[in-house]
Amino acid sequence: MAIVPVTVRSVPLTNAYFEMYLDQALVAAITSIGAIKSTVAANPSKSGTQLHSVFSPGAVTYEACEIKQAQILDVALINWFGFVHDPISAGKVSIDEMKKNIIIYVNDSQMRRRIKHELFYCLPTSIAWDALDSNAEANTFLSFTIQHEYAITTYLEPK
Repeated sequence: MAIVPVTVRSVPLTNAYFEMYLDQALVAAITSIGAIKSTVAANPSKSGTQLHSVFSPGAVTYEACEIKQAQILDVALINWFGFVHDPISAGKVSIDEMKKNIIIYVNDSQMRRRIKHELFYCLPTSIAWDALDSNAEANTFLSFTIQHEYAITTYLEPK
């Protein structure tokens, strides 16, 4: 998958009730997420899965969270995707060094943080651009899956 530059908007979507943080930086506004503790099977030998150099050969099962329609707010997210799935960098760096911790905040209708999902030792998989239309918004939304080793969910009091 070719990584192409994107224009980053400074204001996230108004209907994005999820905020994604990577290394303490807000990197995406998300309109939908799947279950945090879903089990996903991937077969890296299958053509087009882009899972080379990240997983061992054969089918693997892991805990994952599916992210749908993520509006990219910081190129750090795209850079991480490119780094993890680049066969050259993957050969130079251990998988443990590629893993990052992610925080996803769930906001209520008044945009107050209500739930905090912390995902530890994450790797991105199944990355796809969502071209919503042919205007300037094309190629600015992503859908992807985040593999994680464990997660902690905290329910927050509204402030």
